[in-house]
Amino acid sequence: MRKLHLGIDEATKEIVAVDLTESRVHDSQRISSLLGQIPDPIGQVSWDEAYDTQTCYDTVHQRGAIPTFVPQRTAHRREIKDATEWCAARNRLLQQIEEQGRSRWHGLSNCTRQSIAENTMFWFKTLFGERLWARNLERQDVETRVKCSILNRLTLLGMPKALRVRGAMFSKGTAEVFRMRGINESGQKRALATHLFISVAPVRA
Repeated sequence: MRKLHLGIDEATKEIVAVDLTESRVHDSQRISSLLGQIPDPIGQVSWDEAYDTQTCYDTVHQRGAIPTFVPQRTAHRREIKDATEWCAARNRLLQQIEEQGRSRWHGLSNCTRQSIAENTMFWFKTLFGERLWARNLERQDVETRVKCSILNRLTLLGMPKALRVRGAMFSKGTAEVFRMRGINESGQKRALATHLFISVAPVRA
């Protein structure tokens, strides 16, 4: 049994990070590997309570992004005079939940958008099944990345309407993805912060 970790860009719905591990590896241990695959600026990283750890907060802060991990229901603020960066960030998050209520906080923090990542994992398994056919982890990782590339292409091609942009004909979806990815009309890339969602699921090997 293997565990598949995916990082999905909220704007483009594109898989931008892939990691395949042994099933015994904890979800939070792979966040550094996922973020390391993304060269573009990251604005926010969101997922569930599995990532509510100091290591995950520190890793996200090192990328200059905002960690938005759903805290465990038993979590409470730590009253420390000189709180570290991760502790202060987590305290602010817990305070927001206390003031707004957990349900309202979910909406305001965009954590409810994590269904994007869940849908991507669903379509991965629907198209390719829940089994990997390569025999060892290294080749299974290559197989997984090829499948993710195919799924990204299908996502890109899923918007059929045409739109003319400065004399060139693009599908409306392509033009929108260019805009989302931060590519201007002259084809030059500009910095654009990504809101990254993470999804993890087991796959049979």
